[in-house]
Amino acid sequence: MARKQGKVCVFCRNNGEAEATYTSHQLKDADGKIVCPVLYIYTCPICGANGPNAHTIKYCPMNPSDPTGVSR
Repeated sequence: MARKQGKVCVFCRNNGEAEATYTSHQLKDADGKIVCPVLYIYTCPICGANGPNAHTIKYCPMNPSDPTGVSR
């Protein structure tokens, strides 16, 4: 039922969480702010972002080693 509504958190799904977990919420809200409870409490060790602006090291805008070679 949750999938039909598009309610899937790709962060939790990609991290191997149970289906009941990743279908219980979305990663971001309509404004692009983080609402995933797992990522929300994570603090980026590079820039200190957390809460609605949380992100992993890979997606940190201050990460000097962007493996894609593309600035975000």
